[in-house]
Amino acid sequence: PGPAASRQKPESPNTNKRTPGHKAADMLFIEKQHLRGKGVREIAEMLSKERPYTLSHSQVALDLKKLRELWRKEAIGLVSEERQRALRKFDILESECWEAWDKSKQAKTRTTLTKKSKGAKGDAPAAGPGEDIKSAVSMSSPGDPAFVGKILEIHDRRARLLGLDAPSKHEHGGPDGGPIPIANANVPLNEADQQAILRRHFLRMQEDGELPTDDDASPDGDAQASDAPDAA
Repeated sequence: PGPAASRQKPESPNTNKRTPGHKAADMLFIEKQHLRGKGVREIAEMLSKERPYTLSHSQVALDLKKLRELWRKEAIGLVSEERQRALRKFDILESECWEAWDKSKQAKTRTTLTKKSKGAKGDAPAAGPGEDIKSAVSMSSPGDPAFVGKILEIHDRRARLLGLDAPSKHEHGGPDGGPIPIANANVPLNEADQQAILRRHFLRMQEDGELPTDDDASPDGDAQASDAPDAA
């Protein structure tokens, strides 16, 4: 054998052969260490210390890829299971609402109890024994509309859960689809703000050559002696 072969690590006949039990145990080990934030290289080194065989980095990465696929399928299964459970609950609630709606439409009997009046204190008792009078009146009912609202609400929740509703379209615009109106807020300016605006305006006019740059065009608006009125 050449020098390269002599530097290779001696391997046992079962070094690269794992039983199904070994593979399952390795998957659990890789999953646990991966969830703890360990990288592929570090997991491979840790695994080689725990096992009589050695796994390459590529094999650990491949097992990790299989784990991610299992997680994805498990998540899909859980979501599907939760969706089926929610749909079943909707079915039960809707059935109970229909039963309550039917009961709310049944005729109701109203019983009235009328007591026979007695004479005032000191008066002679009325002739014959007094008896209370009961009267029953049957009343029809159009049904409680609250149960219909609950049924429609359940239908809406079921449709949203199954994705049967068309996607909602939201647009921002003004009245009748026009542009959004922008209102100018007329905020009064104090004297200092007005002076600052005038100063910037005058400086801009001077830069454009529209005004001279001497003191006569001062933005502070100082009056010159020639413009002042004659003293009395």
